[in-house]
Amino acid sequence: MRRKTRTARSKREQDWKSNFWIGITVTVITGLVVAIVSGIYFGNMQGEILKSQIDSSLREAGSSLDDKRFEEAIDEYKSILKIVSSKQFPDEYTRTQNNLGIAYGRLAGEKNKEANLEKAINAFQEALKIKTVESHSIDYAMTQNNLGAAYSGLAEVRDKETNLEKAIKAYQEALKIRTIVSYPIDYAMSQYNLGTAYSDLAEVRDK
Repeated sequence: MRRKTRTARSKREQDWKSNFWIGITVTVITGLVVAIVSGIYFGNMQGEILKSQIDSSLREAGSSLDDKRFEEAIDEYKSILKIVSSKQFPDEYTRTQNNLGIAYGRLAGEKNKEANLEKAINAFQEALKIKTVESHSIDYAMTQNNLGAAYSGLAEVRDKETNLEKAIKAYQEALKIRTIVSYPIDYAMSQYNLGTAYSDLAEVRDK
């Protein structure tokens, strides 16, 4: 009898321990799931808040650019790039880099032409690391056209033949997207720029 009693008691203890650990495991797993879900939600919420702040800053910088306050716009775009990750916010990152290039290009018309055009080119090239012909075709074409304009401007300062060749290549890239059927106005603009670059290059080579 005693053996049977001990055996039954031992079984109850084992069952209790088993249930106890199952309960702890379920509680831990549930806690982890809640923590993960909460973390994802909080992370998404933070991301949306940051995106809203970035969009607001881009609008302010755009206003400075439109008002021809180029240096102020440049400072604002640089500040945005300090918090914008190309991985987390690729669209905002490329938009900022493209607009930064435009701001430098316009500032080059007022002072320090060579230095500012070089900075413009660098900004456009940074944007094109993200904007590809496959993923951002329209933006890709726009940035390539801007890059071509910057190289054409730099050709007026130094290395005329080399920079005109680079400008031509950029315009040709833009025209892969800017077709006469799909984007007639943009097509005409890039074709005009391309024709001008070829004309200038011909003058250099005919000397």
